[in-house]
Amino acid sequence: MDIVDQEPSKPVERNTKRRAPQVDFDADGNVVDWVYRVHRAFRPALDIVFSTRVRTKKLPDGTKIKQTFQEWTEGNPPLYAFGDFDTVPSREIAHGTTSRFIAQIGQSTPDRLEKPLIVSGSVGFRLYEWSGGVGGSYAERGWYRCTQAEFVEFLKTGCVPEVSENPSPEKVS
Repeated sequence: MDIVDQEPSKPVERNTKRRAPQVDFDADGNVVDWVYRVHRAFRPALDIVFSTRVRTKKLPDGTKIKQTFQEWTEGNPPLYAFGDFDTVPSREIAHGTTSRFIAQIGQSTPDRLEKPLIVSGSVGFRLYEWSGGVGGSYAERGWYRCTQAEFVEFLKTGCVPEVSENPSPEKVS
């Protein structure tokens, strides 16, 4: 199945400065307060990198010195880059420790920077739902196409993108 964008997304201007990440990770390494368990291993896909920063410090005698330090930063706005076969389970549990839903990417293109604009990439993913109890398995609920940013919004909220092969989009969490 090929991903075909319905309407090309409008490019967004990108600030050249990086900012502090807009997400926090819990003790298990997952983004806090998102419907899907996005692990810290997905930092590169969220455009979160360990950056070297420079801070100017003024000494009591009036001299200024530059200090370098490292910290986690993200693009402003981020260039998302979720890739083929990335798989993300929901936080909602169906049975024991089994996640109720799983999103698995089948096709993707990353966001790209064409200075100073961001051109949206795309994601095509399958959504699976756990069916059955102990001997159950995952059943496919549908194939969805969206931009990288819309996929991130889906991971946050559980609301499936509007462009899908399903007749009516619904909240899946």
